[in-house]
Amino acid sequence: MKIGVEDFYRIRFISDLEPGKDDIYFVITESVKKRNDYESRIWSLKDLNEFTSGPRDSSPKISPDGKYMSFLRKIENKVSIMRIPLKGGESVQIAQRKDVSSLKWSKKGNKLFFISNQEEKSDDVKIIKRYPFYFNGKGFIYNKRPTLFSINLDGRIKKITDSPYIVQDYDVSINDEVAAILSIDGQKLYWNNLYIIRGRKMEKLPMEGSFSDVEFSPDGRYIAFTYSDNSSSIFQHRRLYIYDIYKKSAKCLTCDMDISIGNSINSDSRMGMGKHIKWLNDSLYFLANEGGSSSIFSVDIKKFRHKKILSGEISIDFFHPSSDGIYMIAQRINEPQEIYRDNEKLTSFNKYFTGLQKPRNFRFRASDGEEVEGWALLNEKRDSPSILEIHGGPKTSYGNAFMFEFYLLFSSGYNVIFMNPRGSDGYSEKFALQIKGHYGERDYLDIMEGLDYCMKNFNLDKGKLGVTGGSYGGFMTNWIIGHNDMFKAAVTQRSISNQISFFGTSDIGPEFNGDQIGGAPFDNIENYWEKSPLKYAGNVKTPLLIIHSDEDYRCPIEQAYQLFTALKFFNREVEMAIFPGENHDLSRSGKPNHRVKRLELIRDWFIDHLNPKD
Repeated sequence: MKIGVEDFYRIRFISDLEPGKDDIYFVITESVKKRNDYESRIWSLKDLNEFTSGPRDSSPKISPDGKYMSFLRKIENKVSIMRIPLKGGESVQIAQRKDVSSLKWSKKGNKLFFISNQEEKSDDVKIIKRYPFYFNGKGFIYNKRPTLFSINLDGRIKKITDSPYIVQDYDVSINDEVAAILSIDGQKLYWNNLYIIRGRKMEKLPMEGSFSDVEFSPDGRYIAFTYSDNSSSIFQHRRLYIYDIYKKSAKCLTCDMDISIGNSINSDSRMGMGKHIKWLNDSLYFLANEGGSSSIFSVDIKKFRHKKILSGEISIDFFHPSSDGIYMIAQRINEPQEIYRDNEKLTSFNKYFTGLQKPRNFRFRASDGEEVEGWALLNEKRDSPSILEIHGGPKTSYGNAFMFEFYLLFSSGYNVIFMNPRGSDGYSEKFALQIKGHYGERDYLDIMEGLDYCMKNFNLDKGKLGVTGGSYGGFMTNWIIGHNDMFKAAVTQRSISNQISFFGTSDIGPEFNGDQIGGAPFDNIENYWEKSPLKYAGNVKTPLLIIHSDEDYRCPIEQAYQLFTALKFFNREVEMAIFPGENHDLSRSGKPNHRVKRLELIRDWFIDHLNPKD
């Protein structure tokens, strides 16, 4: 089966898995080409029908008594908090605000909690005092503060947190206690704290580092969370902890496992992901990467024993453990998302893509003896051109998740090679942290040695190679073409070209580069320049297409401008495509028509320079 670029509009994105008493609810999002937008509606798994009318409904939450659903409805530039009876009836608006996220019921069912920006008044001149002052996907945030609120069902709103706190995540106990992950002005970007809020009293847990995924136990005694002390790197493996409120003590449940909590497998065919930890009675279930796959484990908090519950060649985006199995929204390497119970597929929303060829999994020994994993999507004609895809992060991974982009290139006549070099997630912590301070060294060697392995073992043509990647993958694309000329074409996306200016313009610059490059450019400028692909622009011979978004605040567009200007200065073949109104996540959540245009640009650049045969 071959797919074309227009088949992107056929993908149905599944998200927001929410259990009810006798049903499971979820959200289906579809691209609407004519309006260049998305429509989303809440569905019932039991009936396999739409439960809400849309056109922009999300975040279904079932009341504790099982009688009502609350959800969010986006109407133009505002978000409404809605409530609807599950047994039939019209939805009612409880409140409307500019933005609402993280909607939850109180355990008593008499109110809802949510996060919304508390916005300071400002005129057209931006007077900035806070850092970071902008953030990717959120725009300028210098005058906005994510704040926790509660709202009664009659619409009365109460503020739970206030300045200087910024809410990142929270949960509510059976006693209406709030566990909130908060940061404050001036705190380092990858650092936050966990607080227990009882009325006006706030108790901070005596742990410093980075918290996420906070969840109260059903009886309210324990708080589960993932945590890293960031002592070695901001990319340390996250561990699972519980905090005993009665004993005021924390215990690590996974410190004996060299595994990172969560799912970092790349996909361009999902809309968001759920929390990575869930309670079921006295057991905690958690999601973790193992190589290129997701696995679900459980921990009995009385015996402190963990066991693997579910694994396989799958990427799990949302999950819910129950007495009759684990319900999941998941995808496979050659199949977009569907809903599963354990290993049984329950839906066929993306049946159009059934039957796509499965890539070949391979492992090779790098020159230093480390095993590296990868995949190759191979055409029948082995003399077809090959494209090397490089993931971002760097601590993310490729694996058993669907990449529409890869199948489009494959259907256009290319072999597609992708792998998890040093720095990737899903393997040991040492494997992930080995490139810290050493970008362009062992990671570069892994990629080139993996490519050489594919050339030899799959009989691929060394004279017909292209390379592309985004974010860190864009950095590596830039690095590769500045250090060899074996590739006939390259596409760099949302990339880093200059580590010095990245430090001062990226929303994560000082923290990210301080960790990954080392120190600051003010006292380490030689190393910053050494690790900048821009330094090697004069070596580039490979024709390059630069793709960037003008509202990318993660890898700001000045990175693209500098690279383009340098290559023009050296009279190299280079083009630049700028996507207006898009950010760092163009390939994952940009406007549908922009996403399609991006895919066309990548495909056509390689066609023009590699000329695959029909």
